[in-house]
Amino acid sequence: MKNFIADGNVWKMVPVLWGCFAVSAYAQTAQEWFERGNQAYQEANHKKAVQYYEKTIELDPNHAQAYYALGTVYRDMNAGFADVAWFFKVAADITPDYLEAHDSLCKLYFQNNDLSNAEASCLKALSLNPNLGSAQLMLAWMSLSKSRPQDAVLYFREVLKKTQSPMIYYGLGVACIQTGNSAEALDVITTLQGLGESQLASKLENALRTSSPPSAPPLEAIAMPERQEAGTIVEAMRPLPEQEPEPNPAAAGRIRLRGRLSAAGPGNKENEAPPVYGEDDTRSAVERIRDLQRRRGETAVPRY
Repeated sequence: MKNFIADGNVWKMVPVLWGCFAVSAYAQTAQEWFERGNQAYQEANHKKAVQYYEKTIELDPNHAQAYYALGTVYRDMNAGFADVAWFFKVAADITPDYLEAHDSLCKLYFQNNDLSNAEASCLKALSLNPNLGSAQLMLAWMSLSKSRPQDAVLYFREVLKKTQSPMIYYGLGVACIQTGNSAEALDVITTLQGLGESQLASKLENALRTSSPPSAPPLEAIAMPERQEAGTIVEAMRPLPEQEPEPNPAAAGRIRLRGRLSAAGPGNKENEAPPVYGEDDTRSAVERIRDLQRRRGETAVPRY
């Protein structure tokens, strides 16, 4: 140790040690704000939760869980579809294997009748968890809407292994009739009658008698899987696996997701330095979202 100090190597180590300390303190601070946001969300204090999650992103622009959390909070506050989807997409872009982000996008697109994007998100979620019931259910209804009853039958059967619901049985019955599987359709009708769902059973019976396959119910009439109750966001925010950056020299400096940005020109207020998120931030929800989108598009460091 004496020789090490004497020859001056200790001074060479100072920048390295300081850099390690700075990175550790930086990450800890961002996570601390994120955990405060989780606590505020558990207490149903959406305004505080938004501020704390935004502070997390200010310190760590690639904190995928904070973007996902903001999407969840704004969804609960009935924000616009495009804005909520943007948060979930950023989370999924930063961490491609983020199951909850893809699952939430699947449900969000489905509710907005954007079946192409809904199917892509559901299939991605299902590739990450082949037993994910919510994705299977959405894919079942979408398969019916896209005239793919064979696929719908398979998905409905898988969902019924996890939960039984009259509408799920009805969907299976519709799919079975459309594929010509009368035997299974009759079993479904019997099950619905046993559940006291005579109206749904009658619809399937009439379809069998008239040889006219019933159509799927309109998407807006289909009940979505229940949203998370207040407080369960903490479980959804479990630590994500560390991802090793993939070498990609050609991508240096390129932003992977620019988001939906507002137009900005000389003198535009959006060109000004962004405010510091905190207690004194009096902007509207729309202004806050637009600022995050702008900051993401201009300053975020891509992660590959």
